[in-house]
Amino acid sequence: MPKIILILLSVITFTNTIKAQDTIYRKGGNIQIVNIMSENIDNVIFINSDDTLKRKFVVAKSDIRKIAYLNGKIININKADTIIYNENPIDYEHGSVSLNLYDFLKGVFTTSFEYTNSKGNIMLKFPFSTGLNSTSRYGSYPIYYNSNKIFNTGIELYYFPFGRSRKTFYYGLSYEIGKIKNYNINSLSQEYVTSTFYSFLLNGGFIVKLSPKFDLTPYLGFGFSNIRYVSNIPIYTNLASRLGVNISYNFSLQKKQ
Repeated sequence: MPKIILILLSVITFTNTIKAQDTIYRKGGNIQIVNIMSENIDNVIFINSDDTLKRKFVVAKSDIRKIAYLNGKIININKADTIIYNENPIDYEHGSVSLNLYDFLKGVFTTSFEYTNSKGNIMLKFPFSTGLNSTSRYGSYPIYYNSNKIFNTGIELYYFPFGRSRKTFYYGLSYEIGKIKNYNINSLSQEYVTSTFYSFLLNGGFIVKLSPKFDLTPYLGFGFSNIRYVSNIPIYTNLASRLGVNISYNFSLQKKQ
């Protein structure tokens, strides 16, 4: 009789041990009902609860989000149910050469080199502009569309708050310097003189992709410009505005493997 009782107790104990269940929540979303046999800093060794052969399996803790133990204890190992690793993120880094179509219609040739970073959220622009009619008496305003402009150049910095897509909004600041030919407004003879200027503008616009290689970019800017005659007549400040429509050709800056 004592032997029978001992055998029954052993069977009950073994059965309870087999029924003991822990839960492993995997990163990919799978949930496993198991009996955890042991674990270390890197791995968990377990038996599947429905495996009659009681085979042991090993899972790396790096693949586990959390473990819920039979005693109610829950251990969070990694944060998310699903973690998506983009092994090949899109690299937006490229250069562009653009021509301002609106300026060209106004008698001004304006071209730019543009650099976009790998994330696609920052663009640097280096413009150069010159008038196509050096003898025109167009006057000094507005300075950007002066067909007898000698030159202007500068630097522009733009930010893309919504990233890059087929139609992309951007805004930023520009600083430009240059020389123009205009009338000396303080002279009764309206003599023809050379003036220097610089300007600060806040610009905004859209980049519309026409194809992988070509973009169309309408933009608008407002700010101020300071103009000084070479003959040292005092500086005067004017409000300035900028309207442009660029056609751009894009090219890769990546080295071919």
